[in-house]
Amino acid sequence: MAYKEGSNPASDPVKVAPGVKMFAEVVGSGKPMLLVHGFGLTHEMWKYQIPYLKRHGYHVVSIDLRGFGYSKNVPAGYTYKTWAKDLGKAIDKFERDDVTLVGYSLGGAIAMYYMALHDDPPVERLALVAAAGPYMTWSKEGVFDRLAEIGLGSVTGLAEAAEAALDLRFVDAVGALFGTGEVLTGETLSAVRDILSHWACVGRDPVFFDALIDLIDLGASPQLIPRIYGNTVLRAEADYQWIQDMLQSSSPEALICGLVEMRDQDLQESLEDIAVPTTIIGGWSDVLVPPWLIAEQLMQIEDAKDSMLPGGHGLFFEQIHALNRVLAGR
Repeated sequence: MAYKEGSNPASDPVKVAPGVKMFAEVVGSGKPMLLVHGFGLTHEMWKYQIPYLKRHGYHVVSIDLRGFGYSKNVPAGYTYKTWAKDLGKAIDKFERDDVTLVGYSLGGAIAMYYMALHDDPPVERLALVAAAGPYMTWSKEGVFDRLAEIGLGSVTGLAEAAEAALDLRFVDAVGALFGTGEVLTGETLSAVRDILSHWACVGRDPVFFDALIDLIDLGASPQLIPRIYGNTVLRAEADYQWIQDMLQSSSPEALICGLVEMRDQDLQESLEDIAVPTTIIGGWSDVLVPPWLIAEQLMQIEDAKDSMLPGGHGLFFEQIHALNRVLAGR
């Protein structure tokens, strides 16, 4: 059964597996567009984009990925591969071959993965908004190589400690932010910070690691969300509460798995397989997906153009009008 065009905002769930449905909201009529939210967010992140897109002739479907929002209780399968397959189910439901696919942050990485899975996807245009790819970190092996290089590789137990810290910090960082675990303190926190500092040495940019450390250091403090999304974007208490509510509506397991996927996945080969016109949208002040990462995407996608906007990682509410125009192709 295809999505019903011309409807008011309404849930039209997508069957992604036997007995498993993914939440989808359907608005407007016209050219099909699928919106995919970012890490820890939901379809509600697009509340400033959907009315504009509807007015400009788009049939918009926004989903909650499994593990997030109204799809929070969908069973396990929190990987790029499974999320991309779910995405395919949503796209197929349009029963059209001219879909515009829009992915933000984690959703952008999943959109990249989806495009690489299909030789001829029913997607006419791709828009990547602050997309978390093609990679966000180097591998654990890179950490150990770097430790050996600087003369620490022979220290008894250091490799094991490094691996434990690299894994556990994600659990504790998520716990600090969402209240799902214990916050690292004292000597344990110092050890994790030290390991992360070595890991950053082999990364392409240390800012991502600084942001992760902030997750631990700041916990659920009011400084955390501005640190990720930009210091000037939360213009009202309602903005802060809106973001916080979406973050807290996520499955803790999905949050942790999402961080691990961003840590471990390298989508460079996936980008080379993208063969549709692609708009790559980034913020000049983004600390999580900085401009150099946007440049990587541009170099590796054959038919790509960029649209750099003032602002950070929260372009969906920092640069509402500019982002709306780019997404609508205006």
